Amino acid sequence: MSIADVDKDGQISFAEFYFFVLVCQTPSRMIAVDFKKSGGSMSVGKLAKVIGSHKLKSNFNQKSALSKKQVDEFLEVKIGMCQRIFAGRDKINYDEYMQFRNMLIETLWHYEFHQFDVDESHRISDFDMAQSLYVYYI
Repeated sequence: MSIADVDKDGQISFAEFYFFVLVCQTPSRMIAVDFKKSGGSMSVGKLAKVIGSHKLKSNFNQKSALSKKQVDEFLEVKIGMCQRIFAGRDKINYDEYMQFRNMLIETLWHYEFHQFDVDESHRISDFDMAQSLYVYYI
């Protein structure tokens, strides 16, 4: 998942990780409303601002106090990641954003499945599936 490594240090920081959690878990209806309010498309800066607003509404943000350094790092990450999502475009629309988001989620699902498929049989146990799904319901 080198796309998540904004600063290219070979490690995923908490801010980089958290950005992807927000992208994957923000309900699509909220995203659709955001794009509609923006006239159907967004610039890099606007999308970064919108994702930042989703962070403020998250349960994690409401339960945790982030340091100034963590807040600044998240700002850098969200701008860097939005630039990657745009891939050189000036604006992005809802469908393009959702295509990126869905590709990201599918990639993560495949990665997660293969973490449990250690013998490469393309099968995992029911216990492994439960462990895999547990993170989505805690």
